Amino acid sequence: MRHFIENGASGPDKRAYVQEKYGFVGYIRKIYKAISAKLLPGHDPFFMIIGAQKAGTTSLHYYLNQHPKLAGSYPKELNYFSRHIQLGRDLDWYRQHFTSLTKPDALFFESTPKYMNLEPVARLISKTYPHIKLIMILREPVARAYSGWNMYRSYSPKQVARKVSVSTNSGVNRVHQYLFACKAFPAFREIVDTELDFIKRGSDDGPFILRKGLYAEQIKMYHKYFDPDQVLILGFRDLVNDPNKTCDQVLKFLGVDGPHCSFNIEPKNKREYMAKISEADKQVLEEFYREPNRELKELLGRELNW
Repeated sequence: MRHFIENGASGPDKRAYVQEKYGFVGYIRKIYKAISAKLLPGHDPFFMIIGAQKAGTTSLHYYLNQHPKLAGSYPKELNYFSRHIQLGRDLDWYRQHFTSLTKPDALFFESTPKYMNLEPVARLISKTYPHIKLIMILREPVARAYSGWNMYRSYSPKQVARKVSVSTNSGVNRVHQYLFACKAFPAFREIVDTELDFIKRGSDDGPFILRKGLYAEQIKMYHKYFDPDQVLILGFRDLVNDPNKTCDQVLKFLGVDGPHCSFNIEPKNKREYMAKISEADKQVLEEFYREPNRELKELLGRELNW
């Protein structure tokens, strides 16, 4: 079942990883989904949730997947346009991830946060699906950066090995080089200073954590390839505080008629923090994001609840 054979671990190692992460019941459920995907006809996506990382994309994917007229991909993050297309996977391979035994006529979607930061990805998506609808969720960039670093810090050794293997094979995701190639996981301030130094030197190299919060640049990039009416921009706090209302906003954007969203709204992918961000680090990043945030507000013409 090729849905269980990705870059990196496969066979017994892959099964052990999946069982460790999802438990036995989750493992059986994923086998069922993989078999269904192989037997049922594939589809094209109707829309994509493209980011931002650590801004609630997993939760939104989970909420929308409960709607009778919508069906999320398996797995959630396909990374087709950011990884697999460069490895020679074709559109037939991609479409096989959009299947549903119970909702065969649904509107299909995927959620890959990595798409939001890469212009080659925006260009590829526009060439393949010029009329697709896109959803961005924006989180206050200082909190997003710290949450991103905390996510990487919480990886188990097996997850680290798998992520590094995938990055090596695909030639993307430089962040792993700067986080996991060290003897000890770097402190947040170390990563901040490293990336700021690359930015000051005008280099695109370095850990790509702070630059994921430069939202105005990313939105303008997508507006080069898509009509702004095809892009819905949400605030992270709106999703957290009233997920049903936010999902209704998404349905209206998609042109999907009722029922209104009223689902299991348990948040997904939450992680504990060992400590809060320090005031010193917070001040450094607030200054770094001051002008980009002003540009974002001017671009959107409104304040975001993020």
